[in-house]
Amino acid sequence: MWITQEVAELGISADAVRQLVRSGVCQRLRRDVYVLTEQYPAYAHVRHVVLATAILRRHAGRIAASHHTAAALAGLPTWGVPYDDPRFVRVVGSHTGSRSTLRVGRVWPEDAYERVKGLWILRPVVAALQTAMAYGLESGVVTLDAGLRSQVIQRPELEHWTRQIAGHRHCVRARAATRLADGRSESPGESRLRIRLQALGFTDLEPQVELWKGTRLLGRVDLLDRERRIVIEFDGQQKYDAATGRSALIAEKAREDEIRSDGYAFVRFVWSDLADRTRLLAKMTRASSMSYAKVG
Repeated sequence: MWITQEVAELGISADAVRQLVRSGVCQRLRRDVYVLTEQYPAYAHVRHVVLATAILRRHAGRIAASHHTAAALAGLPTWGVPYDDPRFVRVVGSHTGSRSTLRVGRVWPEDAYERVKGLWILRPVVAALQTAMAYGLESGVVTLDAGLRSQVIQRPELEHWTRQIAGHRHCVRARAATRLADGRSESPGESRLRIRLQALGFTDLEPQVELWKGTRLLGRVDLLDRERRIVIEFDGQQKYDAATGRSALIAEKAREDEIRSDGYAFVRFVWSDLADRTRLLAKMTRASSMSYAKVG
Protein backbone atom coordinates (compact mmCIF):
# COMPACT_ATOMS: atom_id res chain seq x y z
CA MET A 1 0.00 0.00 0.00
CA TRP A 2 1.30 3.47 -0.80
CA ILE A 3 0.22 7.05 -1.31
CA THR A 4 1.14 9.30 -4.23
CA GLN A 5 3.66 11.35 -2.25
CA GLU A 6 5.60 8.20 -1.31
CA VAL A 7 5.59 7.00 -4.93
CA ALA A 8 6.95 10.35 -6.13
CA GLU A 9 9.74 10.19 -3.55
CA LEU A 10 10.78 6.85 -5.09
CA GLY A 11 11.06 8.51 -8.50
CA ILE A 12 7.99 6.79 -10.00
CA SER A 13 6.02 9.14 -12.27
CA ALA A 14 2.26 9.62 -12.24
CA ASP A 15 2.12 8.19 -15.79
CA ALA A 16 3.86 5.01 -14.58
CA VAL A 17 1.34 4.65 -11.77
CA ARG A 18 -1.56 5.05 -14.19
CA GLN A 19 -0.04 2.36 -16.41
CA LEU A 20 0.22 0.00 -13.44
CA VAL A 21 -3.45 0.57 -12.67
CA ARG A 22 -4.48 -0.02 -16.31
CA SER A 23 -2.48 -3.25 -16.42
CA GLY A 24 -4.08 -4.49 -13.20
CA VAL A 25 -0.81 -4.67 -11.28
CA CYS A 26 -2.14 -2.23 -8.73
CA GLN A 27 -5.49 -0.73 -7.71
CA ARG A 28 -6.50 2.81 -6.89
CA LEU A 29 -8.46 2.72 -3.63
CA ARG A 30 -9.09 6.42 -3.19
CA ARG A 31 -7.52 9.63 -4.39
CA ASP A 32 -3.74 9.24 -4.10
CA VAL A 33 -4.06 5.83 -2.41
CA TYR A 34 -2.89 2.66 -4.20
CA VAL A 35 -2.23 -0.99 -3.38
CA LEU A 36 -0.65 -3.87 -5.26
CA THR A 37 -3.45 -6.14 -6.50
CA GLU A 38 -1.75 -9.33 -5.31
CA GLN A 39 -1.41 -7.84 -1.81
CA TYR A 40 -4.97 -6.56 -1.52
CA PRO A 41 -6.72 -8.52 1.28
CA ALA A 42 -9.68 -10.73 0.46
CA TYR A 43 -11.68 -9.93 3.59
CA ALA A 44 -13.73 -6.73 3.76
CA HIS A 45 -12.78 -5.82 7.33
CA VAL A 46 -9.06 -6.17 6.53
CA ARG A 47 -9.47 -4.05 3.40
CA HIS A 48 -11.17 -1.48 5.59
CA VAL A 49 -8.12 -1.28 7.86
CA VAL A 50 -5.76 -1.06 4.88
CA LEU A 51 -7.74 1.78 3.31
CA ALA A 52 -8.12 3.68 6.57
CA THR A 53 -4.40 3.39 7.31
CA ALA A 54 -3.52 4.83 3.90
CA ILE A 55 -5.95 7.72 4.27
CA LEU A 56 -4.60 8.60 7.71
CA ARG A 57 -1.05 8.57 6.35
CA ARG A 58 -2.08 10.79 3.45
CA HIS A 59 -3.61 13.39 5.75
CA ALA A 60 -0.58 13.34 8.05
CA GLY A 61 -2.06 13.97 11.48
CA ARG A 62 -4.88 16.30 10.44
CA ILE A 63 -7.58 13.65 10.85
CA ALA A 64 -8.18 10.70 13.17
CA ALA A 65 -10.12 7.48 12.64
CA SER A 66 -13.52 7.34 14.35
CA HIS A 67 -16.53 5.03 14.70
CA HIS A 68 -15.98 1.44 13.49
CA THR A 69 -12.77 2.50 11.73
CA ALA A 70 -11.07 3.48 15.00
CA ALA A 71 -12.36 0.31 16.64
CA ALA A 72 -10.89 -1.84 13.87
CA LEU A 73 -7.53 -0.05 14.03
CA ALA A 74 -7.51 -0.68 17.79
CA GLY A 75 -7.92 -4.41 17.09
CA LEU A 76 -11.55 -4.71 18.18
CA PRO A 77 -14.18 -6.65 16.21
CA THR A 78 -16.97 -4.87 14.41
CA TRP A 79 -20.28 -6.05 13.02
CA GLY A 80 -23.04 -4.53 10.90
CA VAL A 81 -20.93 -1.61 9.73
CA PRO A 82 -20.06 -0.38 6.21
CA TYR A 83 -16.51 -1.57 5.62
CA ASP A 84 -16.27 0.42 2.38
CA ASP A 85 -17.03 3.66 4.25
CA PRO A 86 -14.25 4.51 6.73
CA ARG A 87 -15.05 7.28 9.20
CA PHE A 88 -12.82 10.06 10.47
CA VAL A 89 -12.86 13.21 12.57
CA ARG A 90 -10.68 16.28 12.50
CA VAL A 91 -7.78 16.55 14.91
CA VAL A 92 -7.37 20.31 14.62
CA GLY A 93 -8.78 23.09 12.47
CA SER A 94 -11.82 22.99 10.25
CA HIS A 95 -10.39 21.95 6.87
CA THR A 96 -8.68 18.72 5.88
CA GLY A 97 -8.37 19.14 2.15
CA SER A 98 -10.46 16.01 1.65
CA ARG A 99 -13.20 15.55 -0.90
CA SER A 100 -16.86 14.70 -0.39
CA THR A 101 -16.08 10.97 -0.64
CA LEU A 102 -14.19 11.20 2.67
CA ARG A 103 -16.39 11.42 5.75
CA VAL A 104 -14.70 13.67 8.30
CA GLY A 105 -16.52 14.82 11.42
CA ARG A 106 -15.90 17.64 13.87
CA VAL A 107 -13.05 17.95 16.36
CA TRP A 108 -13.50 16.08 19.65
CA PRO A 109 -12.10 16.99 23.08
CA GLU A 110 -8.36 16.44 23.34
CA ASP A 111 -8.68 13.49 25.74
CA ALA A 112 -10.83 11.60 23.19
CA TYR A 113 -7.78 10.97 20.98
CA GLU A 114 -4.93 8.50 21.15
CA ARG A 115 -2.24 7.12 18.85
CA VAL A 116 -2.04 3.54 17.62
CA LYS A 117 1.08 2.59 15.64
CA GLY A 118 1.67 6.25 14.88
CA LEU A 119 -1.88 6.90 13.64
CA TRP A 120 -4.44 9.14 15.31
CA ILE A 121 -7.69 7.46 16.33
CA LEU A 122 -10.50 8.23 18.72
CA ARG A 123 -10.22 6.20 21.90
CA PRO A 124 -11.81 2.74 21.48
CA VAL A 125 -14.50 3.53 24.06
CA VAL A 126 -15.56 6.63 22.12
CA ALA A 127 -15.39 4.74 18.82
CA ALA A 128 -17.61 1.96 20.19
CA LEU A 129 -20.22 4.45 21.42
CA GLN A 130 -20.13 6.22 18.05
CA THR A 131 -20.65 2.86 16.37
CA ALA A 132 -23.75 2.25 18.48
CA MET A 133 -25.11 5.70 17.65
CA ALA A 134 -24.46 5.41 13.93
CA TYR A 135 -25.19 1.74 13.23
CA GLY A 136 -27.35 0.47 16.07
CA LEU A 137 -27.35 -1.26 19.43
CA GLU A 138 -26.02 -4.63 18.26
CA SER A 139 -23.07 -3.11 16.44
CA GLY A 140 -22.13 -1.10 19.50
CA VAL A 141 -22.44 -3.99 21.93
CA VAL A 142 -20.27 -6.31 19.81
CA THR A 143 -17.39 -3.83 20.02
CA LEU A 144 -18.01 -2.85 23.64
CA ASP A 145 -18.12 -6.48 24.79
CA ALA A 146 -14.79 -7.19 23.13
CA GLY A 147 -13.25 -4.00 24.50
CA LEU A 148 -14.32 -4.78 28.05
CA ARG A 149 -13.17 -8.39 27.74
CA SER A 150 -9.70 -7.39 26.53
CA GLN A 151 -9.57 -4.41 28.94
CA VAL A 152 -8.96 -2.06 26.04
CA ILE A 153 -12.10 -0.41 27.44
CA GLN A 154 -12.60 0.04 31.17
CA ARG A 155 -16.08 0.29 32.72
CA PRO A 156 -15.42 3.66 34.48
CA GLU A 157 -14.31 5.33 31.23
CA LEU A 158 -17.31 3.82 29.45
CA GLU A 159 -19.64 5.40 31.99
CA HIS A 160 -17.73 8.70 31.69
CA TRP A 161 -17.95 8.92 27.91
CA THR A 162 -21.57 7.82 27.90
CA ARG A 163 -22.29 10.92 29.99
CA GLN A 164 -20.12 13.06 27.73
CA ILE A 165 -22.08 12.22 24.58
CA ALA A 166 -25.42 13.30 26.05
CA GLY A 167 -27.19 15.38 23.44
CA HIS A 168 -25.45 13.75 20.48
CA ARG A 169 -27.62 12.34 17.72
CA HIS A 170 -28.88 8.85 18.68
CA CYS A 171 -27.12 8.99 22.06
CA VAL A 172 -29.98 6.87 23.45
CA ARG A 173 -28.54 3.95 21.45
CA ALA A 174 -25.16 4.45 23.08
CA ARG A 175 -26.70 4.56 26.56
CA ALA A 176 -28.55 1.31 25.84
CA ALA A 177 -25.35 -0.30 24.55
CA THR A 178 -23.53 0.74 27.73
CA ARG A 179 -26.22 -0.86 29.90
CA LEU A 180 -26.12 -4.12 27.94
CA ALA A 181 -22.36 -4.41 27.35
CA ASP A 182 -20.80 -7.40 29.11
CA GLY A 183 -17.14 -8.31 28.78
CA ARG A 184 -17.81 -11.94 29.67
CA SER A 185 -19.12 -12.71 26.17
CA GLU A 186 -16.26 -14.18 24.15
CA SER A 187 -17.21 -13.58 20.52
CA PRO A 188 -19.33 -11.31 18.32
CA GLY A 189 -21.71 -14.24 17.78
CA GLU A 190 -22.25 -14.66 21.51
CA SER A 191 -22.76 -10.92 21.94
CA ARG A 192 -25.32 -10.78 19.15
CA LEU A 193 -27.15 -13.86 20.42
CA ARG A 194 -27.38 -12.38 23.92
CA ILE A 195 -28.79 -9.10 22.61
CA ARG A 196 -31.29 -10.86 20.31
CA LEU A 197 -32.58 -13.08 23.11
CA GLN A 198 -32.84 -10.17 25.51
CA ALA A 199 -35.00 -8.37 22.96
CA LEU A 200 -37.30 -11.41 23.01
CA GLY A 201 -37.75 -11.13 26.76
CA PHE A 202 -34.97 -13.43 28.01
CA THR A 203 -33.40 -10.68 30.08
CA ASP A 204 -31.54 -12.61 32.80
CA LEU A 205 -28.90 -14.32 30.69
CA GLU A 206 -25.47 -14.88 32.26
CA PRO A 207 -22.48 -15.24 29.92
CA GLN A 208 -19.73 -17.84 30.41
CA VAL A 209 -21.08 -19.63 33.49
CA GLU A 210 -19.38 -22.63 35.09
CA LEU A 211 -21.78 -25.43 35.99
CA TRP A 212 -20.81 -27.67 38.88
CA LYS A 213 -22.19 -30.91 40.24
CA GLY A 214 -20.93 -31.00 43.79
CA THR A 215 -17.20 -30.49 43.51
CA ARG A 216 -17.02 -31.57 39.86
CA LEU A 217 -17.07 -29.08 37.02
CA LEU A 218 -19.54 -30.11 34.31
CA GLY A 219 -18.42 -27.38 31.96
CA ARG A 220 -18.55 -23.71 31.13
CA VAL A 221 -21.44 -22.60 28.94
CA ASP A 222 -21.84 -19.59 26.67
CA LEU A 223 -25.10 -18.38 28.24
CA LEU A 224 -27.25 -19.54 31.11
CA ASP A 225 -30.88 -18.73 31.79
CA ARG A 226 -30.75 -19.73 35.44
CA GLU A 227 -34.45 -19.19 36.17
CA ARG A 228 -35.61 -21.39 33.28
CA ARG A 229 -32.61 -23.75 33.64
CA ILE A 230 -31.66 -23.38 29.99
CA VAL A 231 -28.08 -23.75 28.80
CA ILE A 232 -27.49 -21.77 25.60
CA GLU A 233 -24.54 -22.38 23.29
CA PHE A 234 -23.48 -20.51 20.16
CA ASP A 235 -21.66 -22.56 17.50
CA GLY A 236 -19.58 -20.33 15.27
CA GLN A 237 -17.16 -22.02 12.87
CA GLN A 238 -16.47 -25.16 14.85
CA LYS A 239 -15.65 -28.11 12.57
CA TYR A 240 -16.07 -31.79 13.31
CA ASP A 241 -14.95 -33.35 10.03
CA ALA A 242 -11.31 -34.24 10.85
CA ALA A 243 -10.27 -36.93 13.30
CA THR A 244 -9.61 -34.36 16.01
CA GLY A 245 -12.96 -32.79 15.18
CA ARG A 246 -14.76 -36.09 15.70
CA SER A 247 -13.07 -36.52 19.06
CA ALA A 248 -14.15 -33.00 20.01
CA LEU A 249 -17.71 -33.80 18.94
CA ILE A 250 -17.81 -36.94 21.09
CA ALA A 251 -16.46 -35.03 24.10
CA GLU A 252 -18.94 -32.22 23.55
CA LYS A 253 -21.85 -34.66 23.31
CA ALA A 254 -20.81 -36.32 26.57
CA ARG A 255 -20.60 -32.91 28.25
CA GLU A 256 -24.03 -31.95 26.94
CA ASP A 257 -25.60 -35.22 28.13
CA GLU A 258 -24.18 -34.74 31.61
CA ILE A 259 -25.51 -31.19 31.81
CA ARG A 260 -28.93 -32.40 30.66
CA SER A 261 -28.90 -35.14 33.30
CA ASP A 262 -28.52 -32.44 35.93
CA GLY A 263 -31.87 -30.95 34.95
CA TYR A 264 -30.95 -28.38 32.32
CA ALA A 265 -32.43 -27.97 28.87
CA PHE A 266 -29.78 -27.47 26.20
CA VAL A 267 -30.20 -25.33 23.08
CA ARG A 268 -27.69 -24.48 20.36
CA PHE A 269 -27.71 -21.58 17.91
CA VAL A 270 -25.73 -20.89 14.74
CA TRP A 271 -25.14 -17.75 12.68
CA SER A 272 -28.20 -18.27 10.49
CA ASP A 273 -30.46 -18.35 13.56
CA LEU A 274 -29.53 -14.78 14.45
CA ALA A 275 -31.35 -13.38 11.43
CA ASP A 276 -34.60 -15.22 12.21
CA ARG A 277 -36.51 -13.88 15.22
CA THR A 278 -39.20 -16.55 14.88
CA ARG A 279 -36.64 -19.37 14.95
CA LEU A 280 -34.87 -17.89 17.98
CA LEU A 281 -38.12 -17.67 19.91
CA ALA A 282 -39.25 -21.16 18.86
CA LYS A 283 -35.98 -22.75 20.01
CA MET A 284 -36.07 -20.96 23.36
CA THR A 285 -39.74 -21.76 23.89
CA ARG A 286 -39.11 -25.44 23.18
CA ALA A 287 -36.12 -25.49 25.53
CA SER A 288 -38.12 -23.74 28.22
CA SER A 289 -40.91 -26.31 28.05
CA MET A 290 -38.36 -29.14 28.27
CA SER A 291 -36.68 -27.70 31.34
CA TYR A 292 -40.01 -27.14 33.11
CA ALA A 293 -41.02 -30.72 32.28
CA LYS A 294 -37.84 -32.00 33.93
CA VAL A 295 -38.42 -29.89 37.02
CA GLY A 296 -42.02 -31.09 37.20
